Amino acid sequence: MTGTWGNRCATAPLRHKNQTINLVCTLIFGELAPFGCGCNYCMMSRMRTIAEELNLSVATVSRALRNDPSVKPATRALIRRKAKEVGYELNGYLGELMSSIRRGTTQTFKGNLGLLWGAAIPGKKSDPRLLQIQQGAQDGAERLGYSLNEFSLADYESKNLARILTNRGVEGLLITVPAFTARKAYLRFEFEKFTTVFLGWGLMRPAMHSVRFDYFHGMRLALHHTRHAFGDKIASVWEELTDRRSHSIARGAFITHHPAGVAKAEKLFLAASGLDQKKTLALLERHKIEALLVEGGVKLPAWLAEFFPPVNRIYFKDPGAEPSFGWIDTQNYLMGLWGSELIASKLRQHEKGIPAARQITLVPPEWKSGRDVRENSRF
Repeated sequence: MTGTWGNRCATAPLRHKNQTINLVCTLIFGELAPFGCGCNYCMMSRMRTIAEELNLSVATVSRALRNDPSVKPATRALIRRKAKEVGYELNGYLGELMSSIRRGTTQTFKGNLGLLWGAAIPGKKSDPRLLQIQQGAQDGAERLGYSLNEFSLADYESKNLARILTNRGVEGLLITVPAFTARKAYLRFEFEKFTTVFLGWGLMRPAMHSVRFDYFHGMRLALHHTRHAFGDKIASVWEELTDRRSHSIARGAFITHHPAGVAKAEKLFLAASGLDQKKTLALLERHKIEALLVEGGVKLPAWLAEFFPPVNRIYFKDPGAEPSFGWIDTQNYLMGLWGSELIASKLRQHEKGIPAARQITLVPPEWKSGRDVRENSRF
């Protein structure tokens, strides 16, 4: 073969690695590699053009075109629009293959996965739990040889989104509508075309394979550590409106494993919505309650926060710099990671559509001790 490889690089030798890549892409996919002929000149030239016109760095443009979550969604959208203006049409499958070949990796690229969010795609200022799910799913997909494309269900109609996913070669879907961000999600979707896994406790229909946190053992673990310091003087407050299923599971574990017994424990498991200040304080004083187990989405009213100082609280999420007796790590990163692994497993089994028997994978809890507990406690 002695012909030229395009107007920009007619003099480049055939042995150049990127030229060979371009030939392979043309033969297999019927199109050139991204940014024209596939050589470094063409790629960098067009990325520099986009960067200069948008007053951004070339690195930012490159990350945005690879759907890197470190770039804000609005910026990614702006860059993608400009890329189309200069003649670049995104092919996620081909782009990922190019990245893999240029990195010199030996891992086989297996295809595209979709990560669908019930609300906006998480950014830097989003709930840390969402970012952990996102990072876990991304790491799991990359490790297994898949590319992960993120979408917000709020931005598309179901039919349009299904068409976009099909055009991008997405075969597997991770769908997450976490219980702490939304109550329910009814999905009218062409599930027969995809392998699907739900992440979290959000109430979603139809029933699919899912990966979710084990609230039953999380509550058991919290009681186990708390009772050593506070005996049976333990109450819990839970948000039932957001997620009634996890509320029921946590309540069951609290009642059956509370050191004071079932009858007393039933009174001490409080619903966050509609708390009556006078009655609740009277209950806590009567039973001399010292510690409070707090569900991750609960915002304590001022009078309850005053009754329980931070070092007498046990959270079901990371309290950050705030002192606490301890907290239960719901391991959201692991949820995302295991979600990618589960969907890869189902893809290998060529499973699509609504499963006849769904698989539920429970993410185990992990106890994290708080700081300066007994020194600062009022008890």
